Amino acid sequence: MDSNPMYKLNCIECLGFESGPFKKKNCSVACSKSIYHEMVDQFAKCQQKDTERCWIRFNLDQLVGEDYYKAEILKQRDCPEPPSVIAIIGGSIASVALIGILLLMLVKLLMMKDLKEFRKFENEKKKSKWAEADNPLFQTATTTVSNPTFTGE
Repeated sequence: MDSNPMYKLNCIECLGFESGPFKKKNCSVACSKSIYHEMVDQFAKCQQKDTERCWIRFNLDQLVGEDYYKAEILKQRDCPEPPSVIAIIGGSIASVALIGILLLMLVKLLMMKDLKEFRKFENEKKKSKWAEADNPLFQTATTTVSNPTFTGE
């Protein structure tokens, strides 16, 4: 048998919970000559994650012989709770909606500010002392230029 620690962990997973890479093989054939096992209710000497990402707790003692072990495997595995798909989807939709509402509020605020400035401009334009055609800053684009040396004859 193999003295690789992963081999032993795979045997423990298969013998204790009938899962892992040796599940397709017969666990007792693949591991029984090197690991004697029994299921126990309490202890926590070693712990390792298995192929299903659950925590396995076990005690592995080497017996007389080069590759002969006794494994005490805790009957219950600790598997993490799967993520809540509904909470993830709901949170994503809610965050997108919230961002959209905030952007709409920002656009509305900018439009209100622009409208306020436009009304202020219109009021100043009404209060001006000159008529629309008599703006002192405006000069016409056409000018008449006369050449004194040219008499036109």
